[in-house]
Amino acid sequence: MHILIVDPDPDDAELFCEAVLRINPKIACILSQNGKVAFDLLQMTTEKPKIIFTDIDMPEMDGLELIECLKKHQSFKNIPIVVYTASKFAVKLNKMVPSKEKSLELGASHFILKPATFGAS
Repeated sequence: MHILIVDPDPDDAELFCEAVLRINPKIACILSQNGKVAFDLLQMTTEKPKIIFTDIDMPEMDGLELIECLKKHQSFKNIPIVVYTASKFAVKLNKMVPSKEKSLELGASHFILKPATFGAS
């Protein structure tokens, strides 16, 4: 089984993958730095990820655009998408929109805000 992590920050992506592997070392993490690369990767692979975790604020294709694109595509529309971001707001059509509401409206399954710091509390 594998999951797709879409995040422009390689440190965040690696940390997320490390946490997943601690929970279940049998899960393979596929990393992508933006929505366009993720979508291209998905089109080239036959085995689809069980779940996609995506950030919102990314170059080329942001997380909202990725969700919208995947939910319109027959091969990908049933893959659960979890937004994992530090962005409470996103720019959509030159307007600031609450990223949680917009993500869920577009078809994301869940929305999680990244913590400001990592570590034990």
